[in-house]
Amino acid sequence: MKGLGEQAFEGELELIHNNKIRSFVVEVLRLAPHYFWHVPSSTSGKHHPPDESEPGGRVLHTKRAVYVAHQLARMEELPPTERDLLLAAMIVHDICCQGLHDVASPKTDPDHPILLRKKTAHLSDEPHYDAVMSIVDAHMGRWGPVMPESKLQRLAHTADYISSRRHVRIDPPYSDG
Repeated sequence: MKGLGEQAFEGELELIHNNKIRSFVVEVLRLAPHYFWHVPSSTSGKHHPPDESEPGGRVLHTKRAVYVAHQLARMEELPPTERDLLLAAMIVHDICCQGLHDVASPKTDPDHPILLRKKTAHLSDEPHYDAVMSIVDAHMGRWGPVMPESKLQRLAHTADYISSRRHVRIDPPYSDG
């Protein structure tokens, strides 16, 4: 039986070809605070498209960010493992956006990229843990706790930034390869 994360991100998970990376993402999704599945994408309503201001907006933003990352990976012709790491990071990048606990804090935590490491520390022996978490750590760019340095970190930040613009319309089909 599929969990909530596997159902919500079925199409996005199918984009990850490496079974170990996909399984790791499913494990992380199982740890998502309950609020993640229901909150709007922006606590202020200023930083995301209007349709992400509704309940479930955080999941919608994540789907859009994964789609943009997928397109950037295609454009950059990333090797399969790098593509899978980027997509994995984008699926889990905002899981702890409003804190570690099941009840959301009223505002987005500016350190949320590094909160995910606290939530998932017991998984740190997983083979792709550090690679995925380092991408998540830097996804906010200059507005977050870690500046992007690697290509994958910069692509994740770019995907997150583009997908959060109020006047950019993104409808993920995934059928275009």
